[in-house]
Amino acid sequence: MKNFCGRRPGLDPQWAIGNALWIVADDSVFEDIAALAADPKHGKAREMVVVALGNMQNPEAVEVLRRLLRDDQVAGHAVMAWAP
Repeated sequence: MKNFCGRRPGLDPQWAIGNALWIVADDSVFEDIAALAADPKHGKAREMVVVALGNMQNPEAVEVLRRLLRDDQVAGHAVMAWAP
């Protein structure tokens, strides 16, 4: 999590960290994932972090994803998070 926040937006390493979070994140880090996904300062690097919300069992994930549908940078990935 610290490596994600410490990088400049849009750099490939930040996106790769987000992709890794998509694979390993679970409900124990829901609040952190939701906060990262919602923070526009991380730009498109949030894409796979948003998809990680689809792996969460926390019912709040649905509301976070709904809000992200209005975020042009990650709206498509919010839709992906709902896909089976």
